Amino acid sequence: MSLNYGGTADGDPIFELEVLQPVTFALIQNQNDEYMMIGKPVNVDDQVPVEREQRIFWSHGDTLTGWTTGSNIDGTVAGSMASNGYKFYPVNFGTGSGSWHGPAMKTSLPQVLEHFRVDAIVEFFNSAPSVGRLEIYLLAEDGDVISKIALRDTTTSRAATYGEARVGNAAVNYYMFNDTGATPSTWTNFFGMLRIGRYNDEWFAYIAKIDQTTGEHTARMYRSWRDTEGQFRKNLAQIQVHFGQLSSYTPITAMGIHDIKVFKWNPITQTDIPYIAYEGDKITFDHRNKNILINGEPRLDLKDFGARFFKLKPGENILTVYPEKSFKVTCRYRERFK
Repeated sequence: MSLNYGGTADGDPIFELEVLQPVTFALIQNQNDEYMMIGKPVNVDDQVPVEREQRIFWSHGDTLTGWTTGSNIDGTVAGSMASNGYKFYPVNFGTGSGSWHGPAMKTSLPQVLEHFRVDAIVEFFNSAPSVGRLEIYLLAEDGDVISKIALRDTTTSRAATYGEARVGNAAVNYYMFNDTGATPSTWTNFFGMLRIGRYNDEWFAYIAKIDQTTGEHTARMYRSWRDTEGQFRKNLAQIQVHFGQLSSYTPITAMGIHDIKVFKWNPITQTDIPYIAYEGDKITFDHRNKNILINGEPRLDLKDFGARFFKLKPGENILTVYPEKSFKVTCRYRERFK
């Protein structure tokens, strides 16, 4: 592709690659052999592309068909939830005295998983004096809680959203995080991602707001923890969602679950090359801010060692994109002048 840059000073491009088919790498190179690349190409002589993260479940929040009333939360199951066609939301919280209560629904996964990742897109719009919580539980085949990730606000005098990522049930557990982030308002009026997963005995959790205009992740927190004693090894079989009210305090009602994905993590060998993006994903090479995003999430960890955030030169820029026919490419930039 050819791009005519009209500035007289070098420009900083932002390339957006809409993925058209699964890829193990993405590369953009200019006429000066400067390039940006993530992932690895496949050497067909002795390597094969593999699906390290295989999506086995996806709820768009459009229907509760296939979900049943939950039974194992930190509190009392009461009230009801519904779908408005694009998210689950609480209809009412039932009644309870001195403890958490509210609706919970669960569904079985098509596979029982040892290695997994769960991603949820949620909203949690809170303001004083309302309090409440939104929780995603991961359940074993016997219904026991193996982990949960949640948002909650229990402060009536101001909005203060806590993120919570817990391994284990209410009795035996380990918290990867249980705080408000950098400030009490970091996750206030939250729209974003909650993620929790396990590979072997390594647990990890991630929380981030998502800018609804750009899709970029902000206010991010990532934590991991190794279960060295092997206490928390039950397999994942069910997903449970819950909205909660604390006692008779005014509940937060502007909360919902838009999307839940469950991925199976497949073990790979040194000769396997994993796919890094799939059809519909968006890869962003942001040469202005020196960042790499996949679906708004920073992924500098995938950057090739020799890759550089190169600049646009005045005049014609010849850009080559690989793999061929794998992306729809757009470029944004601001012309700069000396």
